[in-house]
Amino acid sequence: MLAGAQDQPSFAGLDFRHFEETRDPEVSLDRLGQSGIDKAVVRYLRPRADKAGTTFRPPKAFNGWAVVRARLLSNPPHGPAVPVIASPIPGQGLDENIYHAHVATPDHFGHYSMALHLRHLFTSPGSSVYRIDSDPPTQP
Repeated sequence: MLAGAQDQPSFAGLDFRHFEETRDPEVSLDRLGQSGIDKAVVRYLRPRADKAGTTFRPPKAFNGWAVVRARLLSNPPHGPAVPVIASPIPGQGLDENIYHAHVATPDHFGHYSMALHLRHLFTSPGSSVYRIDSDPPTQP
């Protein structure tokens, strides 16, 4: 499809820019639970996500998480593995995030390739989008 074509339907998937990290070779993630989405973890993370959105100019609203099992990142059907590495952020109050994690961009990937790879993995079968105004999906 041509970008900007008059009869082109709008893209309904996840925007790759949500996965694009140009400042660092590590892409920041949140762990939402050990084997599924844990509501207590979401309650802990939500105010931190809202606060992070206020650091942008203009501020961005936080609408939820794209969810995928960590094993799909560690053992993807296509492309390089990007294992999840737990990396809690120490701090006080909302500056602390005990559920923070990251994935490292492979050496042969640029930030654009990494964003496309992550979007592909986060839109693969078994993934989901968890909107903050909805109940957690039963199959992340």
